[in-house]
Amino acid sequence: MRQQANWNKIVPGDIISFRYKSRGELTLHSILVLGVDVPFVTKKGITNRHLVGMKLESKNIPIQGLNSRRLIREFQKAGKVQVVQQTKTNEAILRISVSGKRDEKIDDDFKLLKSLLKSTGTYRTYDYMKAKNYTVYYEPISMNTQQLKRLLDEN
Repeated sequence: MRQQANWNKIVPGDIISFRYKSRGELTLHSILVLGVDVPFVTKKGITNRHLVGMKLESKNIPIQGLNSRRLIREFQKAGKVQVVQQTKTNEAILRISVSGKRDEKIDDDFKLLKSLLKSTGTYRTYDYMKAKNYTVYYEPISMNTQQLKRLLDEN
């Protein structure tokens, strides 16, 4: 079950979901946050702020090629996977502990995810000012119970 969050408390390493209008349609997006409120200068010299992430789901449908076993294995390359809260026997809200700050570009820890980002084409940016107009949630990840038990034991 999703847990409501506050945009001001979202940090790199959180897994969140939020609604975002793209292509004229308001769609639910779930991402691993790589940066929040990151400054970006356009070709025209205009500075705006971006939410940067690795897309995990769209419209509650997982991105093809991203199963929980592979995701967690790749997440562990980037940092320690922490169980924030177990929501069911087979799902939990996770956070990857990294050293990044909210308003910096992708931290070195996330460069370890580069191969996964390239192979799945899941790197995304969102206009932070538009995104924060909608409610944000911490998104739980479904996994098998043994995998969740291992993560709980590691914490």
